[in-house]
Amino acid sequence: MQRVVIRHLTGSKTNQVEEFPLEHFKDITFGRDTSSASKYDPERDDLVSKQHAKIARESAEPLQFVITDLGSRNGTLVNNQRVYGNVRLNHGDLVQLGPGGPSFRFEIEPPPLRPTRPAEEGEVERKTVPPTREATTTWPPRLVVPPPPPPPASRCASFGDSWHSHACRRTPSGG
Repeated sequence: MQRVVIRHLTGSKTNQVEEFPLEHFKDITFGRDTSSASKYDPERDDLVSKQHAKIARESAEPLQFVITDLGSRNGTLVNNQRVYGNVRLNHGDLVQLGPGGPSFRFEIEPPPLRPTRPAEEGEVERKTVPPTREATTTWPPRLVVPPPPPPPASRCASFGDSWHSHACRRTPSGG
């Protein structure tokens, strides 16, 4: 049986899995509201709005889904990119309910053998990329100042042997 699987990665629902069979699938709503299909703890998940986001099936493609932010206070991110309007979801996409909020992985089971739909003209095909070191650093980035360059080599350094050290002594005339 085909189903949408939501694997919660962070937040009060960490390590929980929710499954939604596709037979009668309409949409999945996310939020702190008691009517949400995926309910979040109002105390522990305070970055989640009462009605935060919704995943719905695209009418033209049975295995194609879109996510919509429902005017939440902190926004919705897909693969670390803020959602505006309807955004296509692919198997394996990472969804986060607000920066620093709870996150989950969107999956379709069984997984599609190929991309669920080729990108249309003018549409950028997204790929799931694991976070990089740069993506996991804090913001704003720290300013890294390189060490100062070494002082210029003196004429004495070319001798290299300690028995020549007498030639490096300064004379009263500065030479």
